[in-house]
Amino acid sequence: MTLGGVTEQAQYLREANDHVVTLAMIETRTAFAEFRRHHRHTGIDGFFLGPSDLSIALSEGKNVDPLSKEVDVELERMIGRRAKAKKIPGAYCHSAERAAALAKRGVKFLAVSSDLGMLRAGAAAA
Repeated sequence: MTLGGVTEQAQYLREANDHVVTLAMIETRTAFAEFRRHHRHTGIDGFFLGPSDLSIALSEGKNVDPLSKEVDVELERMIGRRAKAKKIPGAYCHSAERAAALAKRGVKFLAVSSDLGMLRAGAAAA
């Protein structure tokens, strides 16, 4: 049995945590407030923004708009803070175009679409 390509269990157990990345998921006002207070926390390697859910939180449940000005302002603040704290910025993107735009702004970890979205697109194409 191999553990992530490492055949020696003792070696795996010694080295596994060196290869783990911990991201704080930011989708609510509370999560964003915690990020602002603790963005320099040593146990967190970066953040991952859920823009649709954050837009719901920022609009007090009245709107779902991952491209809203409010989400964009908060994303820009997060990108600025992460640079100072040397954290990995990440975000969910509904399209490749959005991912490319965020990459130009310094976001390094980009999730494009979702597993369900990809399955639906593949099924529709078939």
